Amino acid sequence: MPDTVLKTILTLQKAIRDVVSPIPLAVESVEFDPPDDALYVRCQIIPTAVEDPVFGSKYRRELYQVQLFIVGPINQGVAATMQTAGNLRSTFARGYEIIKDNLRIRVFTTPNMGGNLILDNAVVTPLVVPVTVEVYD
Repeated sequence: MPDTVLKTILTLQKAIRDVVSPIPLAVESVEFDPPDDALYVRCQIIPTAVEDPVFGSKYRRELYQVQLFIVGPINQGVAATMQTAGNLRSTFARGYEIIKDNLRIRVFTTPNMGGNLILDNAVVTPLVVPVTVEVYD
């Protein structure tokens, strides 16, 4: 995995963890035992494309889709998952920016909150945050 992808994923995971703490956060490739009767957030960060808007090799944009699934117990309704999704959406609103070394991680589009999913043992509220990473080499 290229260094910029890994650095982006780790930086975004930390930012998400800071927002949802003390709610547990499940991330890719890390063992996670979901709580039986409590809220948690599952996070997937997917690189989707690379844009090269200039001919030089010192600048590019990498596009990511941050998929957040706020999961709550089935017997407690959707209020807690919706509130947590709303908090995340407000934090990572259009205009959000993190600068980390040679990366500028930015949100140019308002995050999209999906409809609630009712599963056998959980309620899930999905949130998708489109992220653009400007890479300066």
